[in-house]
Parts: sequence; structure tokens; C-alpha cells
Amino acid sequence: MFITFRNGSEERIINTDQINAIWEDKSSKQPCFHIEYFGGGFGFNSLYWNGFSRNIVTLGDVWLALRYFEKLNILYDPKEELRRSNVTGR
Repeated sequence: MFITFRNGSEERIINTDQINAIWEDKSSKQPCFHIEYFGGGFGFNSLYWNGFSRNIVTLGDVWLALRYFEKLNILYDPKEELRRSNVTGR
């Protein structure tokens, strides 16, 4: 699943399967977080996925937003819906 990580001036679209670490930048006055992924790193303060957005205040908010987007992805993924219908017989 790809999620857009944004800060005030730029954004990165990152595959969540390639995330190595996420941490909070405690030296910043505003809530700021860093993501390390295969191919680089990026500082961000908000997340976007498929029209849904989440502003981030704590590191826990990052985790909750990622889990929320993952659940929404399962709900909106046509392949997942097809798999569910084959399992339940609907």
C-alpha cells in the first residue's frame, strides 16, 4: 500500500512494505516525525491515502493512522472484496 507523507513544503509517496523505522524529532517545536524507508528518509507531519488525511501530533497518531489506512485499504480493495466473496460464497 502506498501512503503520501507530507510536510509543509513537499511530499513523498512511500510503499508501507518498505518502511524501516519511524521516529519523533524531539528537537522541533512543532510535531515533526521522520520515516526511514528503502531508498531514503523523510520528515513529515501529516499522512494521506486515497482522499483520507490525518494530521499527526504524537508518534502514536502515526501508528493509528497507518493502521486506519490499512483497514480502509482492505475495505476498498476490489481484490480483497473478491477474495471475501469467494470465501463466504456471496
